[in-house]
Amino acid sequence: MKIDPKSLSKRQLHLFMGNLVVPRPIALVATISPEGIPNLAPYSLFNIVCYHPVPIVFYTPMRKADGLKKDSLVNVELTEEFVINLVTEEIADEMNITSGNYPPEVNEFSVSQFTPVPADLVRAPLVKESPFNLECHLYQIISFGKPDIAGEMIMGEVLRVHVRDELWNDGIINANHAHLIGRMGWGLYTRTRDLFEIGHPSD
Repeated sequence: MKIDPKSLSKRQLHLFMGNLVVPRPIALVATISPEGIPNLAPYSLFNIVCYHPVPIVFYTPMRKADGLKKDSLVNVELTEEFVINLVTEEIADEMNITSGNYPPEVNEFSVSQFTPVPADLVRAPLVKESPFNLECHLYQIISFGKPDIAGEMIMGEVLRVHVRDELWNDGIINANHAHLIGRMGWGLYTRTRDLFEIGHPSD
């Protein structure tokens, strides 16, 4: 089977790629409007851009069906900051609630019953229930899909990382015990418990 992506409809291409590139880590992104209204939304188009000279991560909010920007993009454009909270199996249901299509005046922390915690360096709050929180300052926004903008890649410099105490051991993050989950296609998610090790060729 050989598939030309250009032969697929917009919906087909979304499902095709979403089922192909898996598993994907999930960023539960917290932002805040200039008026102080928090926003919380999950994105599985998320990963690390680079480690040095400064750590940079990205997430990509696609445009809404009507072409309008999502609240998490608008807030970052206006405030230049956000917090990425990683998602565990224990908070998967609450994370899913935040993916609903809510108007800008709705606080997804309240809807999902997540607990907001003040960050140290940015205005956007942390999610208390997440074991890892990354405070970020906007580095760059790249629009793609021109002439009709399909989405924006938001890159942020990681200013501070919060790690749950029991997952920190002698300077190393023990993510294996955090029960993080990944996004598959459709409504499927995967656990990160079944691990195996492969040594580097130079070892």
